[in-house]
Amino acid sequence: GSYGFILVSRPPEIRPEMAAYVRRAESKVNSGIDRIYVIGRHEERAFFFSVINSILNIRQLKGIEMFPMFRDYRGDPRGIGIVLGLDEMLSKITLSHRTPELLPNRSAMLATSEYPHDRIDQVQKDPIMNTDFAKITENLAIKLSDYEGAWIALAEFGTEIRKELPDFSPERHGGRNLFSVLKRLDFLEFDERISGTSKVVYVRIKSADRAASDAAALAYVEKAREKVISVLYNNSKGNGWVFLGQLGHLLKVDAPDFDFSDFSPSLHDFIATIPSVEMEERGDGYSKTYVRIR
Repeated sequence: GSYGFILVSRPPEIRPEMAAYVRRAESKVNSGIDRIYVIGRHEERAFFFSVINSILNIRQLKGIEMFPMFRDYRGDPRGIGIVLGLDEMLSKITLSHRTPELLPNRSAMLATSEYPHDRIDQVQKDPIMNTDFAKITENLAIKLSDYEGAWIALAEFGTEIRKELPDFSPERHGGRNLFSVLKRLDFLEFDERISGTSKVVYVRIKSADRAASDAAALAYVEKAREKVISVLYNNSKGNGWVFLGQLGHLLKVDAPDFDFSDFSPSLHDFIATIPSVEMEERGDGYSKTYVRIR
């Protein structure tokens, strides 16, 4: 395939312009490049992820992989790299333009991440979010709502989906019916109404207020994950193992405000949700769990 590079550096302005980076990415897509490596600096990670979020408004592009770098392009420690790829199917479809004020910013929490290498797993834990089905569904929801966020009857929505994807089946996407599949898409919201003796389901792009609330909740969880990773990083030699009980004690000392019960029934269960952390069960007559950064 073909590939190109975009190096991201925060300009000195108070409100830096993202359009220049988007234009560069559009130029590469229009010239037929199918892989774009976007490289940034750890100390400018908030700006870097804002740039990525803006570039991903180019609907033919999708995230492929995020990776940490030993050094950035200036030679400073801890660079950030992301590979964006051309979605061959979507590049052949005429897609409507994303309306930034209408669509929820699903990557809003990117800027809060101290450890960017686990962002793709954290933002899109459900594989369905990376499929053509998700992107085509989002596009249809925008068009059928007249670009103003109107509710769409689920039956009508399903008919339009099957026009775009004649081979669609809920089972292929891990659901019992269309409704169960759509509920897994975090950019949609639903309303169930009683009509006579039956119930009618409506769907639309998630409202800005609801999206902001969801983004805040995700950011809260992300901050807690960062605390765990930070304590592991500061209290292990390299990528060494730390006993789970010891980690719990260290969290109480280093992060007294941390309370895993806000998220999971146990510290073990909460740590299991952090993609960049792995656990190992060891037992000498009794079970012990050890934890480390991957």
